[in-house]
Amino acid sequence: SSSMSRWFGCVNGFLELLDAVRNMQTQLIALGVDRARAETINRYGILSVWLLHLSLNSGIQEQPGYNQLRLPKAVKLEKMWTWLEQARPHLVKPEEKALLLDFPESYALLWTWVASLIG
Repeated sequence: SSSMSRWFGCVNGFLELLDAVRNMQTQLIALGVDRARAETINRYGILSVWLLHLSLNSGIQEQPGYNQLRLPKAVKLEKMWTWLEQARPHLVKPEEKALLLDFPESYALLWTWVASLIG
């Protein structure tokens, strides 16, 4: 029961985050924000969701014959970025990736970038 409650809370959190990205996109269009800037802001929002999703799922590795093994942070980050590039190859630009690699919680840093673009 408590596992189900945690799962339900996590799913609701993701839905709220995606709703926020969609609402932000709608507001940017309605306010007539420059198309290139709006696309960058929307891309950062989607990138944040993907990085959060992958960071939550990349810490556990399943292997036959073992329960679940904890991965070192460096391996976890490398695996997360590899998965992202496979799933959404053009979502992050190389220069952005270089900046985000230094931060284990890069999904949160992206919202600082969004705020600076919004002004």
